[in-house]
Amino acid sequence: MFDELGVLKTYDSPLAVLNAYYPTRLAMYDKRKKYLDGMLDAEARKLSNQARFILEKIEGKIVVGK
Repeated sequence: MFDELGVLKTYDSPLAVLNAYYPTRLAMYDKRKKYLDGMLDAEARKLSNQARFILEKIEGKIVVGK
């Protein structure tokens, strides 16, 4: 099998494969979670700003157009 660096490697047992694979997969899960957290945070900030704009438009604090 190929390891995380793309080098062909022979493993003695399925447990050895899991032991080699686990740290790499765990790091990728962590990286994916951080990315998704960032995307959700950006989306939340965008929606918050949109809501704030709408409320200020309704209250007359912002005049858009003539």
